Amino acid sequence: INYTLTAGLPGNNGWYTGNVTITWSVVDTESPAVVDAGCGIGFVDTLASDTAGATFSCTATSAGGTSSKTTSTLKRDATPPTISAAATTAPNANGWYSGDVTIRFTCSDATSGVAGACPADVVLTASGSSATPTIFDNAGNSATSNPVTVQIDKSAPNVGYAFAPPAPDGNNG
Repeated sequence: INYTLTAGLPGNNGWYTGNVTITWSVVDTESPAVVDAGCGIGFVDTLASDTAGATFSCTATSAGGTSSKTTSTLKRDATPPTISAAATTAPNANGWYSGDVTIRFTCSDATSGVAGACPADVVLTASGSSATPTIFDNAGNSATSNPVTVQIDKSAPNVGYAFAPPAPDGNNG
């Protein structure tokens, strides 16, 4: 019994980022072999869902005895990681900030894990948008953050007044 793996998209670190097809071949040159277990439909198995580890096996019997073969552990992660950005404080009722704004990134990946660390906080000191960093998971999938746009006004309004002398009223006053 032998098998071959066909993967549409091999990823990083031993991961696959697409379906993995396992094609079995059962051969006995001396007597007919009967497939007892596994070996998939038509001698083909497919790993089509994300998993940190799966194995497939095939068992066949002939007049010479029984033989089994198991694949190595296969890992599949076709789902990109997630990254989101948000300000750590809320703006005022009119949508403005009166000081610097800290943008925090949150990252996750359910199957292979985020490769490296989530980006560090970014401090915006003037109106504008945050950067949109890209992260990767350990399989090689990527995701890019949403931008956060803020309006910052650090200057208090100027309040002034004008003084006009009173109009003469005939009483010197």
